[in-house]
Amino acid sequence: MIRKLKTLLITATVWLCLSSCSSSKVNYDPARKYSPEVLREDYSLFRKILESSHPSIYWYTSKDSMNYYFDFGYQSLRDSMTEQQFRDKLAYVISHVDCGHTSMKGSKAFGHYVDTAFSIAFPFALKFWSDTMVVTANLRRRDSILQRGTVITSINGYTAKALTDTFFNYITTDGYSINGKFQSLSTGFAFANLYKNIIGLTDSMDIRYLDEEGTERQTWVKPYDFHADTLVKKTLNQGPPARGKGKKKDKPVLFLPSINLQLDTVMKTAFMTVTSFDRSDHLRRFFKKSFRVMKKTGTRNLIIDVRSNGGGDAGLSTLLTRYIIDHPFKLADSLYTVKPPAEYKNYPGYIFFDDDLKLFHSPDQWKRVGLVSLSFERYSKWNGEGALPPKDKDTLLHVIDSVHHAGKKIRFWAAPDNGNSWRTQMNLGVDLIGTDKIQQLSEFLQEEK
Repeated sequence: MIRKLKTLLITATVWLCLSSCSSSKVNYDPARKYSPEVLREDYSLFRKILESSHPSIYWYTSKDSMNYYFDFGYQSLRDSMTEQQFRDKLAYVISHVDCGHTSMKGSKAFGHYVDTAFSIAFPFALKFWSDTMVVTANLRRRDSILQRGTVITSINGYTAKALTDTFFNYITTDGYSINGKFQSLSTGFAFANLYKNIIGLTDSMDIRYLDEEGTERQTWVKPYDFHADTLVKKTLNQGPPARGKGKKKDKPVLFLPSINLQLDTVMKTAFMTVTSFDRSDHLRRFFKKSFRVMKKTGTRNLIIDVRSNGGGDAGLSTLLTRYIIDHPFKLADSLYTVKPPAEYKNYPGYIFFDDDLKLFHSPDQWKRVGLVSLSFERYSKWNGEGALPPKDKDTLLHVIDSVHHAGKKIRFWAAPDNGNSWRTQMNLGVDLIGTDKIQQLSEFLQEEK
């Protein structure tokens, strides 16, 4: 039975698509709750796909720890939940994989609903540091207190540290990148969405802030109501309306909240802010018009601010690079696993595998590993001349001893291919020498006897 709920699990290699009872924006009910039995069935499939196919599930978090988070998530499904509540549970687990390319999206029906529905929202966006949060945008443009740059000391009693400690459990980044989590939380209205979904909005929120003299003050704000307040979604997405009767609305390219271009005609300098490379921001048109304007005005200097950029489409960041670089450049993108250990059982027992240790192995899978082959450059940049640096030597010895302790032989590929390197590897305990110089290696081994 494929699925009562429809949630998308997006990784570098996996899409998990669970079917939905409601497939249109007309029928979608965000308050609809699904039984614990349905949620647990979906959750079990979610876990199975991650464990069997995710290429880096145990790179940064040990298997024992991931099992704890998986079990914790499963046990928390005791009551009926909405799609959003269930997705928050999954996001908590995914954040501990520490893979920035693995995240949760809502069902298509949920996406259609969000695109058309009016609702309430946390009213402003914030930039976060370890112990500080500052207003970067306010949906209520006429708010004379909580303007851009205002330092907030607490929200309903939550300090900046309390909020980051909570929300970092729901934000995915690569590895142990805390800066990445701060960046994600500070991008656009990411904080506003997390606050609404995780903590919840109240009728009125207690905001403590610092005034111009550094004195802490208190104010109360209500959630932003798109029905009642004057700034509607259309204005947010498409820029400010034109002034004057009968005038067409200005094109939005330079006025989107996440992107803008400012010109200093005296200094011949332009300031471009790009807080996202999301496709929905119409960046191709924005870049084209911006560079056309800069050329027309004789701009000589360009400062691009991407400090709050949360990423997006690599093709759009590459497009921007092409505008500012006049020579060929290289682009690095994701790498994907080819044969996960889970597939070893599909081959005859007399076949053994050359493994790179990037994925976790069960005891049965480990028995099918005949040789561990690792990139030398992963552990050292030594060029084979002189002595191997002591720090690199200690690292390589640790790796070699670990593999031997597990009962396997080891070789390194992409190692320096000369006599000094061969001798060094042999002294370290490497079992096989990889080379493109077969005759020279043969002569070297004869001399070393």
